[in-house]
Amino acid sequence: MTRVNLAGLIRHNAELVARALEGEGPAREALVGALSLSALTEDATRALVVLARDGGATWAEIGDLLHVSRQAAQQRFGGGEMTESTVAAVRQAEQVVRHLSDGEFDAVHAMFDALMSSRLGVAELAAVWQQLVSNLGELRGTGAASVTRKGGYTIVDVPLTFAEAEMKARVTFNTDGSIGGLYILNLE
Repeated sequence: MTRVNLAGLIRHNAELVARALEGEGPAREALVGALSLSALTEDATRALVVLARDGGATWAEIGDLLHVSRQAAQQRFGGGEMTESTVAAVRQAEQVVRHLSDGEFDAVHAMFDALMSSRLGVAELAAVWQQLVSNLGELRGTGAASVTRKGGYTIVDVPLTFAEAEMKARVTFNTDGSIGGLYILNLE
């Protein structure tokens, strides 16, 4: 997607949301617009980081603006070009977290590779997630995902904010896009 197209989508969805909040537009359309804005924000942030870097901004400056360390900014945005497959992996990892939070354990299990599927069934996955929620409280939100590549795997870490603790989901994708690993870890 070009930056111009991205800008147009953000503008359109923001207008839908603003009109509804001002009582001048339908709330149902605005809900869809708000969800779209949420998804577009990551793309916009990545595009703006590229523009800032092209304009001479250092990783330290970008980190300061994003309220993260220089290293965190560079790891998240500077680990090479964001390819379509990397962006797809981030979106898929975020979808995994949404499915878990919504209790859609079958949907997550369907993404597993054969080995993961044989070792972790739907009922076990549900039990683990329910135990996490029992111990840590409801999932309240997620942070910006970071991506690394190791030995042919794409590893996506999604920060998780539970009522009682900060954790992260680590989703490891095989080259075919299936999930070869799923972990809930303490933040470092």
